[in-house]
Amino acid sequence: MNGKVKRAALIVMAGMIVSRLLGYVRYKTIFYYFGRGPETDAFLGAFAVPDLIYILESGGALTAAFIPVFTRLLEKENKEEAWRLFSAIVNISLAVILPSIALGMAFAPQLTRAIVPGFNSSPETHKLCYEIMRMLFPMVVFTGMSAILSGVLHAHQHFVAPTISWCLHNIGIISAAVFLGSIYGIKGLAYGVLAGTIGMVAVQLPVAIKKGVRYRPVMGRGDPNVKIVLKLFLPAMLGMSISQINLLILPVTFGSFMGEGAVTALQGSVRLLMLPLGIFGSAISMAIFPTLAQQAGSGRMDEFKSTLARGISATFAFSLPSMAAFIIAGAPISRVLFGGGQFSVDDCLATAFALSFYSVGLPAHTAIQVISRGYYSLNDTRTPLFVGLFSVAVITIPFSLGLVGLGAFSIDFFSWTIPMGWSMWIFKISPFFYLGKALAGLSFGGVALGVSLAALFNFAALLAILNRKAPGFDTRGVLKSFARVGAATAAAAAACWAAMSATSGLDPAAQTVASLAACGAVFIAAGKFLKVAEIDDMTGMTLKRFRRKQG
Repeated sequence: MNGKVKRAALIVMAGMIVSRLLGYVRYKTIFYYFGRGPETDAFLGAFAVPDLIYILESGGALTAAFIPVFTRLLEKENKEEAWRLFSAIVNISLAVILPSIALGMAFAPQLTRAIVPGFNSSPETHKLCYEIMRMLFPMVVFTGMSAILSGVLHAHQHFVAPTISWCLHNIGIISAAVFLGSIYGIKGLAYGVLAGTIGMVAVQLPVAIKKGVRYRPVMGRGDPNVKIVLKLFLPAMLGMSISQINLLILPVTFGSFMGEGAVTALQGSVRLLMLPLGIFGSAISMAIFPTLAQQAGSGRMDEFKSTLARGISATFAFSLPSMAAFIIAGAPISRVLFGGGQFSVDDCLATAFALSFYSVGLPAHTAIQVISRGYYSLNDTRTPLFVGLFSVAVITIPFSLGLVGLGAFSIDFFSWTIPMGWSMWIFKISPFFYLGKALAGLSFGGVALGVSLAALFNFAALLAILNRKAPGFDTRGVLKSFARVGAATAAAAAACWAAMSATSGLDPAAQTVASLAACGAVFIAAGKFLKVAEIDDMTGMTLKRFRRKQG
């Protein structure tokens, strides 16, 4: 990666570290006060629906379609057209989001029955879930506007304010859990969500104004730039949503069938997974995207292919050792990070169980975020869409249906219980249905495994297809990087296992520190020996910045 991308990646990565740590504190606080039970399941299930709408209507998809076009206009000094495009996208987004919020609040009970059908067997959990869902729906308008502002600032190579905005969302929920939980119960968290999302817009808007943002009440009818964004948006929306639905929504849907606390264990383990996924995968992809868009837009394809290959390789350097640490030391990590209050040792072990299966797909999840940006920079939003749809339809859903059984899957819609097993016979075509059936004893751990298998296939397919989209792409170099990092990770995993064995019976904190320290130290040493370039890149830049501050 070039110097500009490295600096951007470090800024975003630093912010992501803080944001993900706050995200962990958010879940830690919720679990501490409310434990792993029906109330927490209800809140996390309720959060899934407005979050899904945000993913579908704006989220990363809108910025993926918006940034390349907006950046191209800035590159050509067409600022008037750039701000007209910004205004049109804001207005079109509001025109879609506001009615969606109204419909979502009106049909919250029906959405709850559809998204978390397993709650139908518990009227209390179902009722609490849709009541919280109604409170959360207004967050979508603020997260949508925040996404657009982030796109504007990223296009200007400004990453600080968007990074701060991610932190404010978590701070709002943490504050609500501490100060409002005793007054309003778990519903008090909804007020924290709203406060945090308002803060996301408030912190970015002044910076965007300084960058010259100009708003106009236009819808962009006939504007070719608006047409390009909207043309790119739909497949980008579906393509990026598939990955998020696979990781965040489907586990809630299928986990709702697996007893009290299953949804909480799955969501808690995802939160731990999000630490390296957000810190490394999201940071690298966000930092690299504007550069990829500039290089592809100006026809500098050799630079584009080099930047993308290095970006993908960089994700391996962080995701593979994280995967090893989570699989081997997940239990003490979960006990240290989530244990206490209403969250028991058994709750921590359930979370670690799900985490071990989620971790199998961590390298793929991180790399998908980067490789997808490569496709979007080439104005190809359809390939990630179709590959993602295929992986979910052939792997995640059939595998999960095999786990829960077709007979158990029904939807209670408008007070009618509709058995869905008969309509899902087509998923029995997939061999993964029978694999899930054979592994039904894994329970909610199997749900996490199905998600990981789909992610692994998704990334492998995107990498294979990229050779035709960008002839000359250094696939061999990416695979060599994966092999080198994999070898270093194998050595780190052995050290992690040895440290776990040596500290068996000690306090979980001591076991966690020893295992992670051994894993990290051996990985860095082995990586340097094997000449893993990404380790030298990041450690070198970090030391340089540290020395500059010391000087």
